[in-house]
Amino acid sequence: MHDAATFAEQLLKNIREDKTAVEKALAAGNTPDWAGYQHLTGTYKGLSLVESSVINLLNKIQSADS
Repeated sequence: MHDAATFAEQLLKNIREDKTAVEKALAAGNTPDWAGYQHLTGTYKGLSLVESSVINLLNKIQSADS
């Protein structure tokens, strides 16, 4: 189980880095048009959903180890 927790933590780190990149792109106005904006906001929402799922799974792994 420890390997799964390590994997989940690394995955969370990567997801958060990707979310930060999207946040910076949105803040800088790096969207050429409405479709580009929608794509970035959709990407951010998807990353947030995956982040939440990984956190829930990580919590289950940690409670199973306790």
